[in-house]
Amino acid sequence: MATTKSKSKAKPKAPQVEPRPAFSLERALAAISERNTPEQQAEMGRLSRLAIGRIDPNSPAAKAKRAKTLEASVLNQIKHLQKEPESELRTTRLRVARDRLGELRAEQGDFVGAISVTHNPKRSDYYEKIQRAIERPDEEKCECPTFQARDGKRIVTLSPRFKAQTIMTPTGPRNLMLCATCGFMNAK
Repeated sequence: MATTKSKSKAKPKAPQVEPRPAFSLERALAAISERNTPEQQAEMGRLSRLAIGRIDPNSPAAKAKRAKTLEASVLNQIKHLQKEPESELRTTRLRVARDRLGELRAEQGDFVGAISVTHNPKRSDYYEKIQRAIERPDEEKCECPTFQARDGKRIVTLSPRFKAQTIMTPTGPRNLMLCATCGFMNAK
């Protein structure tokens, strides 16, 4: 007769884990700074100092500068297309290039020039409205009334006019103010 011995398996003991020290920002920053050599740290400092005076790439001045650079390319494209034989494709490409030239001139603040080259009537009308807004006196506004709204417990007076965008003008960047009620525009 065979006898079976049962062995009881003892549960293994969990390894002892020392408690983690509390997070320390100073220690974390020190560990990160040790990853870079002193030469790399000096270069990073130099680059961050250079970035302080840099122009915002989305500023109207930067957009106008880019538009001026791209304008020469689009003018060359138009010149090349005008030499091509007459076709439907050539006509379409010329329209697109002229519309792009109008956009670039508008980004530079030359809305009269944009109106003269743009083929799209809706875009041309929009440029005309902006040009009239630039020519208006800053204090001129529409007759649309302000309205009141409740903000929690207080009542506030709101204007239907808001800043639609910042545009470049011959005198520099200006805010294009638009009335949400009637569509009146003024550049301030």
